[in-house]
Amino acid sequence: MFSIHLRRVAALCCLIATVSFLTTSYASAVTYPSGVEEVSAPTNKYTSGRSRTIDSLIVHTVEGGTLDGTVNYFKNTDRNISVHYVIDKNGDVVQMVDSWDTAWTQNYYNSRSIGFEMVGYAGQASTWYYQPWESKYGTTYNNLRPNVDKLANICAYFIDHPTWKQGAKYDIPFQRIQGDAYDYPNNTLNMPGIGGHYQVTPGNKTDPGIYFPWDDLMLFVDSYLENNENIYWPVQVPEPASILLLSLGSLALIRRR
Repeated sequence: MFSIHLRRVAALCCLIATVSFLTTSYASAVTYPSGVEEVSAPTNKYTSGRSRTIDSLIVHTVEGGTLDGTVNYFKNTDRNISVHYVIDKNGDVVQMVDSWDTAWTQNYYNSRSIGFEMVGYAGQASTWYYQPWESKYGTTYNNLRPNVDKLANICAYFIDHPTWKQGAKYDIPFQRIQGDAYDYPNNTLNMPGIGGHYQVTPGNKTDPGIYFPWDDLMLFVDSYLENNENIYWPVQVPEPASILLLSLGSLALIRRR
């Protein structure tokens, strides 16, 4: 009888441990960012579903200055193009194509990737960084704008959810795509991970450009994967009054010495 009770207790402990593990795993999953607006692209500008596993995240720049202008362009253009996400410099996000559908964004990588159009210009550092004359200069990690943090959050979300959705399978590794199409057979890029438009079609594309903060993006993605938050964002800067008090306190210590 005693041994039966022991077996029951052991079984109960195993059940509790299993539930605890599952709960912990779920709690640590990366949360999809709030506030993402949905504006549907024309249905004749993308393909429903996927023909293969989604294994890549590709970053573009719009080469334009506003979120509304970019969204309206994709809604009304005569060109056969579309994109999954448009991200503004201030971190606002519009989703135009569901991730399980195929946007027409990056040529032969369309079927395997999720595309991001970042508002701004590939040739301008100000697309990614606050400039010295801006009020928020010095208030964020490496002076980065919120668009990099929001991009990292979405990238981490898809990397952290290798599952089936609406018939599409997601299996995106946490790694940077290496080289460009010219480094692969038949000048065709073939590597999963996070990459730029210039790597898919290096002959005529340079975005997201030489100023894009790849190392910081990967750092942020890693933080979301490990902590379900970006521990580097935002940087808390003391208010002017606090700075004044700190300065007065330091001056008092110097006088005492």
